[in-house]
Amino acid sequence: MEEQVIIANEEDAPVKRRKLNDGKSGSVKLVDCLDEDLSKDDNDEDSEGEADPSESDTSSSHFEYELPEGHKKTDPLQYRQPVSHEFGEIGTMLHYETHLMPQEALETKLGEKSLSEMGLKKNLVEGAGELSSFQMNFLELMNQYVDISYMHRTYRRGEALRKVYTLHVLNHILTSRSRIVHHNSKRAKNPDLEFRDQGFTRPVAVILVPFRHDCYLTVKCLMQLLPKECVVSNKKRFENEYGPPPKVKKMKKKPQDYEQTFEGNIGEDFRIGLSIKNKSVALYSDFYRSDLIVGSPLGLRQIFSPGDPKDGSGDFLSSVEILVLDEVDVLYLQNLVHMMHVLERVNELPKQNRGYDFSRVRLYACDGLSRFYRQTLLFSSVEHSWFENIILRNYCANYKGYLCSVHKPSSLGISQVFVTQKMCFRIFEFDDPAKEFDARFRYFVDKVLPDFSSPDMAQTLIFVPSYFDFVRIRNHFRENEMSATMICEYSSTGKVAEARNNFFKERRHFLVYTERAHFYKRYNLKGIQHLLFYQLPTYPQFFRDLQFSMLDSCPRRKDEERSCTVLASRLDLLQLKAAVGERKAAAMLAAGEKIYMQQIVR
Repeated sequence: MEEQVIIANEEDAPVKRRKLNDGKSGSVKLVDCLDEDLSKDDNDEDSEGEADPSESDTSSSHFEYELPEGHKKTDPLQYRQPVSHEFGEIGTMLHYETHLMPQEALETKLGEKSLSEMGLKKNLVEGAGELSSFQMNFLELMNQYVDISYMHRTYRRGEALRKVYTLHVLNHILTSRSRIVHHNSKRAKNPDLEFRDQGFTRPVAVILVPFRHDCYLTVKCLMQLLPKECVVSNKKRFENEYGPPPKVKKMKKKPQDYEQTFEGNIGEDFRIGLSIKNKSVALYSDFYRSDLIVGSPLGLRQIFSPGDPKDGSGDFLSSVEILVLDEVDVLYLQNLVHMMHVLERVNELPKQNRGYDFSRVRLYACDGLSRFYRQTLLFSSVEHSWFENIILRNYCANYKGYLCSVHKPSSLGISQVFVTQKMCFRIFEFDDPAKEFDARFRYFVDKVLPDFSSPDMAQTLIFVPSYFDFVRIRNHFRENEMSATMICEYSSTGKVAEARNNFFKERRHFLVYTERAHFYKRYNLKGIQHLLFYQLPTYPQFFRDLQFSMLDSCPRRKDEERSCTVLASRLDLLQLKAAVGERKAAAMLAAGEKIYMQQIVR
């Protein structure tokens, strides 16, 4: 049988390509074992003589809970009506309970426990230092192993959250390791004892972040939480590959949110394994010898074999117990397909025998039920229906359900209109949510586009969030020989300049513009007379950005009427809420297919 070889870390990718070009085989083999032998850690200074970690470990009750008899891995979760809870500075959160969870599984009275009372290891309590009440409350919620979707992430709160989830993940890893070592000691004295305390593979936590800079901050945070005497291997290499690049003078100043998102090393292709012990951390460890994997969806997806999804290339994700999706709004805009490919591989049964000890594997893992125990932590700066309807409802199945923050927009998009214009919201209907994409396109082509084809509607910018929708619209324009120019995230600098010039000088009737192009470049587009949102943007500020661009309309047409039209369906409730407010959005969507118009005077 041919030996399975795949890349373990991103730094090996160029080596593999060079060797293949030289006609030689080469890559880094992932080690086919759970660990060399955790019994070797029995002499670890912090493990020797340590009490049973299960006595103070809150994760034990979560992972030892038995699902109702007869529950199968293919059985869907049934969610009850959400229960609202107030969590101090965290705000209001809705708890979507499942039919699998035990009574009173969630402790809602927060703020009364110290770090040690939460079951944190002593050395982490010292490393954590003083936490704010916001961080303490969040840590208490995380410590109950319920899924969390928090949509209020800001630049400042993001770093506070990073420290909390890193602390939670680190404590989970060290506690799990201590438990295994403790059980090893017991088995050494009594070989007849049986402990189900492991998964199929060693990695128990995965943190997905968008950029190398975020990985850098996360790993640095982890190092700061560990004792000062902790030995970190490959630290210099990590600094060189993930640390801040040399400062380069920027040609144009960008908005503050752009500068914050794209600071530091903005490489999107990365992955790194960390082997973590009480007093040592090995960076760049092979994935099957790692406890934690930090990476981007693109970086992890490149490990998976492009052919057969059952070849075992994603086996290292089979035993993940904590999955963190930080800045999921950015991950979504980078490439949602990459993220979905990774999520599909998490907690799949391994396809190859990698030397694990079946007598130590948890019974629910053997039954393929690991996803019902995995905790998922999702953080975003904006609300989006995709995050809850797709990620939480399709890729997550925690038997304790999930907590979802309730977002109240501080300012509405419609209040950030800078020029006098006719505002129009066109609501369309559909029967099957799976066919909403087709229904939107047909409504756009049949009922909306004809209204924008007359000469007085020239210089119409069509904003399209999805690249797939962009391709569909582009093909329709080409097939019908319509006057249009395009700007997407893949457009070259020359093509963008040509498109902007042709649109401003009215050589093209339409400009089709993708959200990802705006996300990465923030072009200030001149000459916009009419705005047409094929779908509202992921980020509410993009609505404001394009409204602001209307101030730079063609001088010859500055006195002509301008307009803004938005296509929306009931699946756009969250984005529509950010534009017009929750009450008005609900009223619009409840009335079926309608057109809402108002004149805005500035």
